[in-house]
Amino acid sequence: MLILNLAQLMHVNICLRKILMRIILNTFFLYIILINNAFAYIDPGSLSIILQSIIAAVASVYLFFGNLKEKFLSFFKKIKKKENDKKK
Repeated sequence: MLILNLAQLMHVNICLRKILMRIILNTFFLYIILINNAFAYIDPGSLSIILQSIIAAVASVYLFFGNLKEKFLSFFKKIKKKENDKKK
C-alpha cells in the first residue's frame, strides 16, 4: 500500500503545476511562432472605435487621478484646519 504524507502530496502537486505550466507556455510559444498572416484590413469604423477607446482611457485616468488629488488635498486641509482650531 502506498501512503503519502501531506508534504509529499504538496511536492507532487507543485511538480505537476510546473509541468502543466511548461506545457501551456510551450504550446503558446509554438502557436505564436507558427501563426500565419491574416490578410485583413482595418476599416474606418475600426479606427474610430480604437480612437474612442484611447480617448476614454486617457479621460478616465485623468479624472481618476484628479479625484484622488482632490481627496488627498481635502484630507490635509481638514487636518490643518483642526490644528488651527486647537491653537485658537
